Amino acid sequence: MSFCEKVFQKEAVKHIWRVCHFFPMEDPEKNENPDLPQISMTGQTEIHPNDLLVLQRIFSEAEPINALYTEECIDPLALHFVPENAWSQQNVSLHFLHEDYFGRKNNVNRRFEHKLWNALLITQAFPNMTKLVGVTWATETVIKVYKFPFAKLLNITAIDGGLFHKQGNFTRHGFVTLSDADAKLRVPQEQLADVDFRDVLLIMHGSQQFTMKSNETTISQCKWESPGGATRVASLKTDVMPILQSS
Repeated sequence: MSFCEKVFQKEAVKHIWRVCHFFPMEDPEKNENPDLPQISMTGQTEIHPNDLLVLQRIFSEAEPINALYTEECIDPLALHFVPENAWSQQNVSLHFLHEDYFGRKNNVNRRFEHKLWNALLITQAFPNMTKLVGVTWATETVIKVYKFPFAKLLNITAIDGGLFHKQGNFTRHGFVTLSDADAKLRVPQEQLADVDFRDVLLIMHGSQQFTMKSNETTISQCKWESPGGATRVASLKTDVMPILQSS
């Protein structure tokens, strides 16, 4: 292997880890890309010379994602982020919003329901950011959640516990997951292509207070209420977010 190839190999390993760190698209325990060289947790790898072309292709695909993450193209005021009185007119990047807003701890000025709404506004305006933001509208009432990138955006490390279990953010704010049967009734087939109900899920607000047509007032009323009856018993037994079943 030439000196240049050795340098490229070293930089390749660092670049792959950097991309995977900022843009986790799926379960990090899995490596389902047969083209991607196996990299140990210590960062050591043996890359066959034939893999260099593969890595160059991967890099060429990753660079637009890097650019999209850092491009200052999002104007929160123009997109009508909520609460509107908290935002000024300026173009910022998703990276900036992650560091300064989405990734910071929830409080009275950074409420989860507002973060979710603002994230959906971004993907409405910039659909190509969906896999970076992690949420998008599937219909006027149903939200598609890519749980790994969305958790990364919010700096949530215990993903299922922080989002979907009975004390998770979605559940505490009145959202329910759609079952496979209910999803087929409510969501167009083309929106179901990448839904596996594990890493990519469909949710909706149980009392329809959080829909595409909601406003700041109704969004702010999305408070968690203890589920009643069989739903409450089921959620307590399984410690997971209630599932909406077809009637």
